[in-house]
Amino acid sequence: KVEKRIKENKKSFVIYGEPQCGKTELMIHICCKLFDMGIDMIVVLMHDITALQMQNFNKRFAKEEHFGCKAMTDENFADLEDSDRHSRDGKKFLVVGRKNGRRLEALINNSRKIKNRVIIDDEADFATPNYNIQKKVKKLGDSPSPINEYVTDLVGEGFWIGVTATPAKCDLNNTLKNNTQDSIIYKSGDGYTGQDYFFPRN
Repeated sequence: KVEKRIKENKKSFVIYGEPQCGKTELMIHICCKLFDMGIDMIVVLMHDITALQMQNFNKRFAKEEHFGCKAMTDENFADLEDSDRHSRDGKKFLVVGRKNGRRLEALINNSRKIKNRVIIDDEADFATPNYNIQKKVKKLGDSPSPINEYVTDLVGEGFWIGVTATPAKCDLNNTLKNNTQDSIIYKSGDGYTGQDYFFPRN
């Protein structure tokens, strides 16, 4: 379904599923597929928590051997020579970053020449939605909130995939102009234990 959305040029859409149902593993599979489709750069955005970023990077993305490229943090990407970041020799980049204004601003600048990109936004309902839309002051309502603006600039001409267990805010907020009709439901496996077990309807 992700491949179909990209080929249909759906610039932004949301994937949602139950809490703890394997969405991070899903993101790894999506990265593999996107590189197979010819995407040059994938940025996986996490909460602005260093420990969470490094946990996901070291235990998940950095150990994955099927990407066809080496995963790196946004800081590692910034340390590359400009000629290496923007070379046209078929290099692929998988960057794990944080929703932090200063880090996003640097990432936008450092990746400015790479147009064929996808941003995978983990916990997309956190920080990314434009919270100024909810403000009644017209001046604020007409301008994006900081992280929303940075993420929008980072996506640029590429694609935004929001991943979350709580998609309502992304839908109601129309985050990055995603269309609810394009959302993808990630169904839990047969062995999943979630809210239906702990909080049955009866």
